[in-house]
Amino acid sequence: MQLGDFDPEIGWERGRDPFGTHLQAVAWAAAQIGPGEVIEIGAGWWSTPWLHGFCEATSRSMTTIEQNESWLIGIASLYPEEWHKFYVGISYEDLAPMKIALAFIDGGEPYRARYIRAMRNNCQYLICHDTEPESVHNHPDMEEALSDWPNRRDFNQVWPSTTVVWV
Repeated sequence: MQLGDFDPEIGWERGRDPFGTHLQAVAWAAAQIGPGEVIEIGAGWWSTPWLHGFCEATSRSMTTIEQNESWLIGIASLYPEEWHKFYVGISYEDLAPMKIALAFIDGGEPYRARYIRAMRNNCQYLICHDTEPESVHNHPDMEEALSDWPNRRDFNQVWPSTTVVWV
């Protein structure tokens, strides 16, 4: 089988490229949201540029939170705009007073469930990457925290999977 060949058992790219598989879910959720800030937990080469561009086009503020300081410094240097803030390891409690339109989680270990719960009452749409059953054990209580939200859509056409929950 060559890259790009279709296998009905696994889909087009399932298991071949684990990066960027969340973009369909991010675009879908971004098209639904109302006013508010965008939060990214876990900076990345796919999510940060996409969310930054979306925020610039829609005049939104954005906050990126990353646990790895050297990784964050490298990504933050690409985006000097004042409306895009970068923090190393901000506490999940600090998110509670914010008015969040969209949150994307692809980091925050081992505290994903705490971030998800902290945003339950002040976030319209929350996107969580790596939600396929074989990865859930890496994120304690994540599935339970996601189930607290009233609406859910799983994007599992490609691997790793991404879940969107919303109020």
